[in-house]
Amino acid sequence: MNDDTKITDAAESSGIFKFNTIKLLAILLVITEDFILPYSDSSDMLESWSIFISSFSIPLIIFLTGLFYDKYHEGEPFRAYSFSFLIITGFSLKMLVYGLNVLLGREAHLDLFGGRGSEWLLFGLAVYMLLSYLIRKLHCSIVLILSLTLGLAIGFFPVTDEFYLSKILVFLPFYLLGYYLTPETVRSFSHRLNVKFASLGFMIIYFVMCFRQRDILAPLRTLFVGRTPYEQTAITGCSFYHRLLCYGISAVLIFAVVSCIPNIRVPFLTKLGEHASGAYFWHEPVILLLSYFGLFELIRTLSDPIWKLVLLGTAVVLGLILSLPPFAYPLKALTKAMKKLSIKTNLIVPCTLLLIAIILRIFVQ
Repeated sequence: MNDDTKITDAAESSGIFKFNTIKLLAILLVITEDFILPYSDSSDMLESWSIFISSFSIPLIIFLTGLFYDKYHEGEPFRAYSFSFLIITGFSLKMLVYGLNVLLGREAHLDLFGGRGSEWLLFGLAVYMLLSYLIRKLHCSIVLILSLTLGLAIGFFPVTDEFYLSKILVFLPFYLLGYYLTPETVRSFSHRLNVKFASLGFMIIYFVMCFRQRDILAPLRTLFVGRTPYEQTAITGCSFYHRLLCYGISAVLIFAVVSCIPNIRVPFLTKLGEHASGAYFWHEPVILLLSYFGLFELIRTLSDPIWKLVLLGTAVVLGLILSLPPFAYPLKALTKAMKKLSIKTNLIVPCTLLLIAIILRIFVQ
């Protein structure tokens, strides 16, 4: 997420071009989900789309991040610039959204150590990259089993948005799965005919079920999102095996997407994938502005189902626009600057931000 060229360089060096396109697709899906979520309770069609997208979009982004985050070698120091970059951008996005809400006269609440905003993913990836260094000497099977256990166990505790802990633990297995694999291994496995047909078949069946059996699958959405304790879901007797089911659905859908996307340069789209992180960073502030200036009210004036199709199309167009190079430039410039700093400096910066946040939490909030 912090260095778009990472996927590009690794893909081109190994002859695997599909991952930039997949990254773009994943972020477009996240943006679409945020677009339609406010209307999913009042529209069966949009609720079905929301269920389908939330089943794998965030896990796919996290899986790709782990897949292209270089494994640590013996004696290699901590890549502090990645950690520092994500902490800085996380707080920057949080403050940007808060400032916009205040400026636009909307209800604004600043939770420096939690919340439901899109900044959670940046903080989550920072934690994952720190963990990558801390677990570098442990066997992958031990780490994967432990992460899966934590992801299943967190649902038994009344933890939601505090420190993004629930989401971070729930999605950790997807990061580690990508981290311990290689792009070549994933491509080879996903391109086996039996894997391709099985995963694609499952995706088609699941997609149809999201529309035809919506009432059955809708309660699972709270588990896919990763922030709701078991006892707070709409599922009777919800427990760890329901989340295990969600893990399985997400994993199969991820490999279905990897299998379906051709390993070629897709004109325009593959190039946009190199800058798609900019789209993720900017989409929440832009949605706030579009809402303030009445775009969504204007779309709602259209007839049904035209307004729903226009809403979906607008989300995709916005994602493509925000994936253009100018929107990624500030992030790339920051990444380049952080790489030039020493490990000590790169650790001081995020630690200072965290200290300021703690002081504000104690004396202001």
